[in-house]
Amino acid sequence: MGNYFRKTRTRFHITKTKRLLETKNSWEKIKPNLSNINIKELRNFVAETVNGYGLKEASHFLRNI
Repeated sequence: MGNYFRKTRTRFHITKTKRLLETKNSWEKIKPNLSNINIKELRNFVAETVNGYGLKEASHFLRNI
């Protein structure tokens, strides 16, 4: 039963919330660059713009928007 609860909880929930709010605040910087056709440049831009986002998380963010 202990493993059930562990899998349903978000790891680092406070940090994750803070990062999502920072992304929301950075949206006005990111939005004009979404028309960039070169996805690698766009991913690198998002990784540099949002504090705490690396290349992997920037890729996930772009995939999900």
